[in-house]
Amino acid sequence: MKINKEVKDMDENIFSINKGIDNEFIFSIKKNYEILPLTLDDSDTFEIRIIRLSTRDVVSIINQVENDDGVIEFFDKPNGQILVKLKALMTSELESEFGDRADRYYSKPMYEILVIGNSLLDGAIQFRIPEVYVS
Repeated sequence: MKINKEVKDMDENIFSINKGIDNEFIFSIKKNYEILPLTLDDSDTFEIRIIRLSTRDVVSIINQVENDDGVIEFFDKPNGQILVKLKALMTSELESEFGDRADRYYSKPMYEILVIGNSLLDGAIQFRIPEVYVS
């Protein structure tokens, strides 16, 4: 399996899910070992796993079949973009944790996101967001 990329820095460097509301995220899928977008095909499949860091338990699996937690849709196929929708019911159940008052109540990462895909043009795709915050 080829590893596509690892998404790290966002705050720019923080990836955060807003608790208790619907969330939407657009991911740009790149060609393996390139910076160019991967043109997506209707037969391409994607799955997102939200994993609790403390236990490594998978708390949610979201794919292109809508369920109570959310759905993945194609957003812009020529530019390799998928839209991930997380539903409020699921995000309200996510845990959040904050640091001490002396440290200005900074948010602590509680989850990791693993994106697994299969592309007609590029084969297996996998990347992760190693630190996901819930606010």
